[in-house]
Amino acid sequence: MKINLEGTGALKEYMGEAAHEIELHDNAVIADLYPEINTRWGAKLPPHIWNPEKEQFRGAVVVVINKTPTRDVNLRLNNGDHVQLVKALTGG
Repeated sequence: MKINLEGTGALKEYMGEAAHEIELHDNAVIADLYPEINTRWGAKLPPHIWNPEKEQFRGAVVVVINKTPTRDVNLRLNNGDHVQLVKALTGG
């Protein structure tokens, strides 16, 4: 299956402006994207955003699939899904 992955906001600085076509196995879930993120961008992402040893985000990064935000890393992906990574703003 193929999905389109893009970083938004501050993540574009590390991932680039365009969406990236990522090939995953059938029945892949969001967590299956993380090793690919680590391989492609793990060395570029700053430590306050990405933990390369655990292959996971730190802080407030929300995954948006086809314009629907989710925090469920076990949510199944579908061929052709548009996945955005959004760095949420924090503070107050």
